[in-house]
Amino acid sequence: MNRLQEQISEQILCVYPFSVLFADVRTHVLSGWLARMEKTNAQDFERIFARQYPAVRGLKHIGAPLPAAFTAVAAFVITGDLCKELQQPVVDINAVEELLEDARFLGLTLDKHKLSPVIQQRLENYANAFKQEPTRPDLAVKLVEFISYMETFHFDPDYTRTQLLVFEGLEKLPPETLQKDIYKALTRKLKISLDTLPAV
Repeated sequence: MNRLQEQISEQILCVYPFSVLFADVRTHVLSGWLARMEKTNAQDFERIFARQYPAVRGLKHIGAPLPAAFTAVAAFVITGDLCKELQQPVVDINAVEELLEDARFLGLTLDKHKLSPVIQQRLENYANAFKQEPTRPDLAVKLVEFISYMETFHFDPDYTRTQLLVFEGLEKLPPETLQKDIYKALTRKLKISLDTLPAV
């Protein structure tokens, strides 16, 4: 939506109540307005978080209670940062780990509703890459590390599609390769029995 469209939408909201707008117009205007509001809130919250986090870390270290308003802002910011990081073409696992550690340190409850589809997509991307090139142990390592992070921070994605993709990759490997530690770790994480693979 360009700036002119934003101004028109804002004028419509100022002049007409939602109830008198046609459904398609109402949906278009409302979605644009909500998107702008979320963007503005995100920018404001990021500034608050950056400014107050050093002092809050000090409070946490001495065992003082954290301001509820700050923890709400922090949960919003860290959830958003995690979503952005997980949507990068190449995920920086160290950055993800730091964000999750910050969340744990502050005792935050992250927005799983917002994170779940992003996590699910990343997990399946890793699994699909493994399926295409199962002889690359580094791809198996990425999957094992990512699943371990999900377990540590109590995320519970649906592994059905991931199991299928990984199984199809494992089927391409000779039995001696499947005995390597990383492949055994991967099958344990995804609860795939090596006995179900051909000639194993």
